[in-house]
Amino acid sequence: MAKCHITGVWLRPEEAYVLNISEAHAIAHDLRNKLREIESLLEQLGKYDEVDRVGRKKDEVFKRMDCRLVTPSMAEVLGRTFQDRPLFIPWVEWHQNGSRRREELREMFRRKTQT
Repeated sequence: MAKCHITGVWLRPEEAYVLNISEAHAIAHDLRNKLREIESLLEQLGKYDEVDRVGRKKDEVFKRMDCRLVTPSMAEVLGRTFQDRPLFIPWVEWHQNGSRRREELREMFRRKTQT
């Protein structure tokens, strides 16, 4: 009889499982690579820039903090890092969720003025 290391339950060795250490190391390596890719994306695209916007009147130009944009093809290529979760969403969808975004911008400005 063998004893489960986690639960302490006794079982026959034929029914037991063992950690595939080489596969676990390979998975950990892949996850570290994905983490580096995500951190790189956050560094490049996770910031707000001051951009010129045209107002309702064509001669009216104002500055505004806005997110960095990418083309649909770049979003598809870069989004392959995590296929099970959407890293990129259409700008229209992002823009429609404006109240949450405005609150995040306010918080960003608060942190910036406090430091």
